[in-house]
Amino acid sequence: MSKLSEFSSSFTYELARANKFEVHIPTPAMAFGFNLKQLTLRCDSAQLPGRHLETVQQKTYGPYEQLPFHTTYNDIDLTFIVSGDMSERNFFDAWMDFINPTSTYNMEYKDNYTSPIIITQYDMSENPMYVSTLHDAYPINVNQLDLNWASDDIHKLTVTFAYTYWTRQIADVAGSSEQRTVNAGIAVTKTLLNGQQNATNPYIYQVNGVNHISTSTQPTTIKVPVTYTTTS
Repeated sequence: MSKLSEFSSSFTYELARANKFEVHIPTPAMAFGFNLKQLTLRCDSAQLPGRHLETVQQKTYGPYEQLPFHTTYNDIDLTFIVSGDMSERNFFDAWMDFINPTSTYNMEYKDNYTSPIIITQYDMSENPMYVSTLHDAYPINVNQLDLNWASDDIHKLTVTFAYTYWTRQIADVAGSSEQRTVNAGIAVTKTLLNGQQNATNPYIYQVNGVNHISTSTQPTTIKVPVTYTTTS
């Protein structure tokens, strides 16, 4: 077998595409009347988060060894297309002001302003293959929007988010009935109730083909089929 044939045959599944993704931000109770489905549709750039192990050098005998002692998570940037009414910019301005109001500069309690962020990678058939959930996320930087009379470009707003940690859910591409553990409250079926955020029951999830509504924002392990189904 030639090297080219061997290379080609090594791909048993289609290649992942960078443009097959979706971002959900079920914000805290202070959604400011914003259409959160619109926010999902406007996000045109994102990242699947990474993870870094900090290490310390140790020498017992012979060469030094690098031993891990701590996990760190990098901030992520999300970029949004801005509507003519500037609603996306107004939304993130309001979120930042909720965290630290310019009228008092008194910080809000963290539990009140954080939100999970769900980033889903799809395959070419629009099936969710990899779902990353950023826990306790909130914006820490809303970038400026440059203005220029010589340009007719559309505005794109980049927002940097911090978070505590992230978890992942993966699909079984073989389609077996194997069960995996996921977190209750995470949008496995990713359907916003009535297309809007609901502060008490933000998501529907599915267990053995039956839709359930999550009433908890805390990680709770449940068993769901590996083959995820997106509902309408």
